Amino acid sequence: MNASLPEPDITPERAVLWMGLPSFCLIYVRDVSPAELPLRLGAPATAFEPLTLDASDSLVDDENPGSLMRLGVLGRWSFCFETWGIVAGSNWGLTRMSAGTEALSYLSGGDGMDIVQSWRDAQPVELFEPGSFGSLRAHHDHPLWDAAHSHRNTLPDPAQPGAAREASLKAIHDRVQAHVTPELITQALPSIWLPEASAMPRSEANPLPLVAPRPSPRPLGAFLGSLQPPSDSGPNSTS
Repeated sequence: MNASLPEPDITPERAVLWMGLPSFCLIYVRDVSPAELPLRLGAPATAFEPLTLDASDSLVDDENPGSLMRLGVLGRWSFCFETWGIVAGSNWGLTRMSAGTEALSYLSGGDGMDIVQSWRDAQPVELFEPGSFGSLRAHHDHPLWDAAHSHRNTLPDPAQPGAAREASLKAIHDRVQAHVTPELITQALPSIWLPEASAMPRSEANPLPLVAPRPSPRPLGAFLGSLQPPSDSGPNSTS
């Protein structure tokens, strides 16, 4: 896969997004061990191999659709870094990953579309595409969306390509109170190839209702002074 490590002075979120991977899905699950995550998706308990990111490519089965999953833990949250297919990050996968707990997902799609999701107790609670006001779906509150747009306004250039993606991943990391790094992702981690099966149907469209948030107001430009015409009451006035 040959993902390159970024410069050391950029944010962890930008570093992960700029690793050069064609696509990936990063999922955090609270209070569930890394070993349990694949078991929730039907994987055998003894199928893990500690492999680096590049070496894990050897597990990919080109003849059978599936997903390459690599696992780790950060505090109370386990994470699954999924490449070469999306199973855990699908609606079916997130239903099982979030059962009895909470799961946060960031999908970086190879087609240029990224998706942020929050699930709790096997139910979706928030979904949006970073930067797209028309994509937000949520039940009641939408804290990840709010946090993402708050972070975006603090970036040096909020309008630059990738700012919304970076801010959205930062919102997830604030909730997790930790973050993955390229160094962590590329090191040896328990890895598994999880084939798709007939028991893994793709769910229908997300049932969350559409929400229409107001765009954050743009900051005003620099003050240019009054635009009123000059007064006639100066020292040379005849009045």
